[in-house]
Parts: sequence; C-alpha cells; structure tokens
Amino acid sequence: MRYIIVVTILMITWFSPPLRMVWGFIDAHVYLALNGSLEGHYYLQQVIAWLNSRYGDWLFEVSIISMYLLSIRRGNAKERLFRLLSVVVCIALFQIIINKILCFKILRIARESPSLVLGTIVDLSVFTYPNNKIASSYSFPADHATTIFMCALFSWSHFRKPVALLVSVASILFALPRLISGAHWFTDVLFGGVAFAIVAWIAMSSFSRWYRSKIFS
Repeated sequence: MRYIIVVTILMITWFSPPLRMVWGFIDAHVYLALNGSLEGHYYLQQVIAWLNSRYGDWLFEVSIISMYLLSIRRGNAKERLFRLLSVVVCIALFQIIINKILCFKILRIARESPSLVLGTIVDLSVFTYPNNKIASSYSFPADHATTIFMCALFSWSHFRKPVALLVSVASILFALPRLISGAHWFTDVLFGGVAFAIVAWIAMSSFSRWYRSKIFS
C-alpha cells in the first residue's frame, strides 16, 4: 500500500502545473547531461546506439526469457511455468490497457521527446541500426521502460536475490539508451515506466497469490 501512496503522490506532482515546471527543469538537465556525455566518444556512441536498437531489445529479451526458463527447472515446475506465463500476459495486458488505451486514447497525452524539443548534442541517428529510436511525438509513457522494469520487479518474486539484483541492474542499463538518445524524457521513464511497472507488479502479485492458492493448494 505504501508503494501505491508514494507513486500516487509523485504522479500528482507531475500533473500539477506549478510542480510540472520543476520536473521539466530536471528533465531538460538530465537529458542534456546524458546526451552531452557522449560528445567525443565515438565507440561509446556506437554501443549506446546498438543497445538503443532492436538488437538491444532482443539481447534483453533473450537474457530475461533464458533466466525464466532456467528457473522453471528448479523446484515446482508447474508453478514456475504459471509464473512465467502470468508475467508475459500481465506485461501484454498492461501495455494495451494502460499505455495504449488510457494514455493515448483516453487521456490523449501527446508529448514530444527531448530530441525534438531541445535538439541533440550527439545525434545517434547516424548509426543505422534497426529501430534505433532517437525521437518520438508521443514519448509518454515509456512503454519500453515499462516492460523492462516490470521484468525487473517480477524477478524479485521469481529468482534468487543475486539474480534479481543482476536483472534490476541490467534493466537500468537497458533503459538508459532511450534517455541518452533523446527518445524519452527522464519523467517518461520514471512515471511512464517505473511507476506503471510498480502498479502492475502490485496488482499482478496480489492476483497471482490468490490464484496460486486456488490451483496449487
């Protein structure tokens, strides 16, 4: 419950016009600092652009799915398989209901990404990797970050702590390229990624405990 309260308060500050200016200040400086940090570092730019592309998405997805499949081999395989499928279904439903329907269709949140508003110090679009995302006219919410952080949160319920910590660190690293390239603002990831992931994790964890008590009792 306390997580929901914290998330709610933070979301209210983001939607409140006076405090939104503070978040806007933070957004701009985070983007300029991250994007500008690549200046003069060609090989690092190439790495970030690669991670920002479809190749980076595939690397993250294969890594996470492999960890989940390995976890099925330990303990109760039926229950672990249920957990894996529940995570996949939860992510898919959450992306459709919250990101696509609520934010795009109902609230109609149209927000241009920092690369379109502030321009770029280092333009990563020069690297022609597939789906190397550097701009968006609808940058909120950060659906890519939502998926990544949902995987990180669920890993704490499915893996041992060292593995869950590794997944969490990897999630942050894979979320950074979108911020560095200018495809998303910091608050797109914080409120449209992390916050939404926490809400989904709480909802799914509650449902999963109730459902497991019915079919595994």
